[in-house]
Amino acid sequence: MIGIITILAALLLGPVHKAYARVKAMEWEMKVQTFAGRIADQLRDYCLSRTNYPALSVQELSQLGVFDIQMTHFLTSNKDKVEYFPFSSSDPNGKVILRWQYGRHEFGAITKKEVVPESESNRPL
Repeated sequence: MIGIITILAALLLGPVHKAYARVKAMEWEMKVQTFAGRIADQLRDYCLSRTNYPALSVQELSQLGVFDIQMTHFLTSNKDKVEYFPFSSSDPNGKVILRWQYGRHEFGAITKKEVVPESESNRPL
């Protein structure tokens, strides 16, 4: 009897694990999309208020108040899945500034152009 229960439990563990992994992956995808949008908004506010801006690290942006505590924690605690690339006003608009992994082989990215549209880049105030 115990053998049968063990076999049945072992047969169920595979599908249960796969379902759990799918739920965790969907949860991460929703979380990363939300955070990426908020990061882009915070960077946009910073960049559009200046004609020139240097390439700043996550910590520097946090110290300046561009990134709030949640954004800074998200970027620094998920380095295996999320990459931030410092950018300046002189970088090309196609430069990737945020890249994240949300599946085994799926990646999302935000470019400078998505944060600072060309018509707004380097505009005089």
